[in-house]
Amino acid sequence: MILRTALTLALLSAAATATPALAKGDDGETGVEKCKRGEVYDERKEACVPTSAAELTDDALLANAKGLAYSDRFDEAIAVLNLIGDQDDTDVQTMLGYSTRMNGDYETGMKHYHVALRLDVDNTVARSYMGAALAGKGDLAAAEAQLREIEARCGTGCDDYAFLRDVMAGARPYDSQTR
Repeated sequence: MILRTALTLALLSAAATATPALAKGDDGETGVEKCKRGEVYDERKEACVPTSAAELTDDALLANAKGLAYSDRFDEAIAVLNLIGDQDDTDVQTMLGYSTRMNGDYETGMKHYHVALRLDVDNTVARSYMGAALAGKGDLAAAEAQLREIEARCGTGCDDYAFLRDVMAGARPYDSQTR
């Protein structure tokens, strides 16, 4: 654990380029902060802080990881996700799947999606991301199966269904992060 934390912190502080990080909470609010590599946004301090000094909850780390991933900072998102104590959280596994896949490791991304779905078969976000990955690889039958699973859980009007439907129809690229 100490080695993993040290490696993660080394990765996070590897570069000093400032780029925007979005932290999206479940409530839909977005706080846009300009955090440098190796920093996360601490809502209590209303500032970017070094990851090594951050005393963030798992939920705050997850929100930061989502912001990093949706800003195409996948390696940083993975590093922050690995700091989360509860690795058996379906949302953590979903974001690990998304971040690893978008970072170029399709197989590991798919493994994380499978873990997320084993933890919660009703996780339509994991299903939509998995379906998009499958569609991107040309496996439209498997992508269609995920679309039907999403439909069974939230209908044709939910965002996850619309996202995967659009990917499969070619209206959105399979590696799109806008949902």
